[in-house]
Amino acid sequence: FTGTSLAAQNLNEKKKAKIFAENGQTVIELNLNFDRAWSSISKAMEASNIVSNDLDRSKGIFFVSYVNDEESGMFSFLGFGRSKDKEKRTTFNEDSQFTITISEENNKTYVRAVSKNGKIEEAEELLSKINESLS
Repeated sequence: FTGTSLAAQNLNEKKKAKIFAENGQTVIELNLNFDRAWSSISKAMEASNIVSNDLDRSKGIFFVSYVNDEESGMFSFLGFGRSKDKEKRTTFNEDSQFTITISEENNKTYVRAVSKNGKIEEAEELLSKINESLS
């Protein structure tokens, strides 16, 4: 008997993840129950070096931050040990706070990101990072 772990399957390759726009914002739709979606998003965040500052699993919420990596000139999600020159990184601030919500509706799970500063582009980038790492 041979088999493949469901957890090891790539969600995007198996068409379990779908991206769509809702009220001008990107949403990731997963054909998974809440528990599997929570686990998959947690693993995707870890793989993308996105650090959760706090979470509330009962409400399906992750609170995350990123810092601006001045060395590359692009947004860089915090990953401990990634940069040898940590002095060039800025610290967390109010402008870099996000809320990621996971909600289950009609046998599907939806992942949404909101930037506390209201910048939709930054929330889109965060969801893109997560989507790239879904497995």
